[in-house]
Amino acid sequence: MFQLKIFLFFFICLITSSVIGQTKSKTYQLSGKVVDERGLSLPYVAVALFKSNDSSYVKGIATDMDGDFKVELEKGNYYAKLSFLSFENKIISPIIIDNKNLALKKISLIPSALSLDEFQVVEEKKLMEIDLDKRVFNVDKDITNQGKDATEILGNVPSVNVDIDGNVSLRGSENVRILINGKPSGLTGMSTAQALKQLQGNQIEKIEVITNPSSRYDAEGEVGIINIVLKNDKRDGINGSVNLDVGYPSNYGGGFNLNMKRKKMNVFLGYGIN
Repeated sequence: MFQLKIFLFFFICLITSSVIGQTKSKTYQLSGKVVDERGLSLPYVAVALFKSNDSSYVKGIATDMDGDFKVELEKGNYYAKLSFLSFENKIISPIIIDNKNLALKKISLIPSALSLDEFQVVEEKKLMEIDLDKRVFNVDKDITNQGKDATEILGNVPSVNVDIDGNVSLRGSENVRILINGKPSGLTGMSTAQALKQLQGNQIEKIEVITNPSSRYDAEGEVGIINIVLKNDKRDGINGSVNLDVGYPSNYGGGFNLNMKRKKMNVFLGYGIN
């Protein structure tokens, strides 16, 4: 009798566990493929699944090397969030699992506005560059030059000196040629000092100091060349300045400088009295 009770006990336990196992929720397979805008497979895309009713997280998976993913889900309504570096996030909704496996249509991700493909590598210019035959000072890279004229800027260039009258010397010698955009014509009609006063820092791109000029400059006997390269500003306009000098005991003087730009022509005018 005792043995019969034990047998019945284990039999009931076996039946109960079988029933419980059968009542466990069945799962179905959700699958899909992720590609880029060109149709190429995207591996390692994060696919997160959420319940539609309360947005609670269910599970997540990543696409394989072919851009495919497969995940088991119980019957219900879901939505998926796909995310991948340098691509915009994408929401797939609704996803309805109803007594059968579900294969989604091909999912295409769009590159984000900050995609790595959009970044450009730009070489940053230094304040000073040294070439074989010259030293280049990039004036536009120093914001403190914006409120200065060419005379003041030249005074800050190594090996160049500018005296109180605006005379420029290189390595202690005033026997130096001053060019604007490689030509002396820009200085016609006024002294070098007047022309340099006329040039403002926001007009200058760089200053080239050439201590070993080539034969094309015809600089025999000169210690070097200072070439002031202007920015390629296509805007036309007129600018100028007026100066007044007063000294003791009876030293008076004054003058004006005028710069006119029309298309490719850049004219400097000046007049002074003492």
